[in-house]
Amino acid sequence: MSSINDFLDMMPHTIYISRKTGVDDYNAPTFGSRVSYRARIKYGTKLVRSSRGEVVPVSGEMWLATTAFLNEDDRYEFERDTTVSPNSYEILMPVRIDTLPDEAGFHHIKIYFN
Repeated sequence: MSSINDFLDMMPHTIYISRKTGVDDYNAPTFGSRVSYRARIKYGTKLVRSSRGEVVPVSGEMWLATTAFLNEDDRYEFERDTTVSPNSYEILMPVRIDTLPDEAGFHHIKIYFN
């Protein structure tokens, strides 16, 4: 049986998530402070069923080492390549969020994104 450390070794990336807190006077979304999570990001096009029930293409998927409640309206940022442009973040748009269990209960989250 593998340990949680073995699982975390497969997550070399960091995702920053800002919870949506509401909208401003111009109906633009407002977000709270960023929280970092360990993640594994895999780019590759495939078809998945979205949370709205539609079959849509996605550009990748990510696994997060958390069981926190996440929403598609939250902001997901990934620092893709710091050697080219430091502090340049790619915003990932979730299409579907799955909470996956192991034998002890909820274990991690899988997100399909564009």
